[in-house]
Amino acid sequence: MKKLKLTLTRKWFDMILRGEKKEEYREIKPYWEQRLYHIYYPKIRQFRRYDAVEFRNGYSKKSPIMQVDCVEITAGIGNPDWGAPDYPVFIIKLGEILKTKNL
Repeated sequence: MKKLKLTLTRKWFDMILRGEKKEEYREIKPYWEQRLYHIYYPKIRQFRRYDAVEFRNGYSKKSPIMQVDCVEITAGIGNPDWGAPDYPVFIIKLGEILKTKNL
């Protein structure tokens, strides 16, 4: 299983856990382009396919963790109620929660 590992603040972690937030956002910057795109020569880009997203709330060994099905990764304008800015970002669309730990 190919997992994308991300750290979240408590607010967004809890919203995803409760099923209220169905997307996670990351700015379109070189760091995220490397993690989310396959980049082929000459500059042909295709989004990577992840089976799941592993969200962690904090950096401790005992931090809450959940794995969520990764439905799709796209780019565009996200939902401001879910923390998206008013400019284009990477949108990680989430499915069902697969597993939790340390809740």
